[in-house]
Amino acid sequence: MHYSQLALTVRVDSVYAEYSKAITFLSIILIQSAEIHWLEFILVQALARVALYSIHVEQ
Repeated sequence: MHYSQLALTVRVDSVYAEYSKAITFLSIILIQSAEIHWLEFILVQALARVALYSIHVEQ
């Protein structure tokens, strides 16, 4: 693995982490406004993470 590939991987991982934090934050806001139930929250979290992971893997 070249350094440029490694740098790209690290950058993508940090972007993925930021998206994960944003998803969690938005989900908490939705729960507190009682617009979403716990089961829906868990499903949304799981789907969002799977989508992000698949984007991450494709790159």
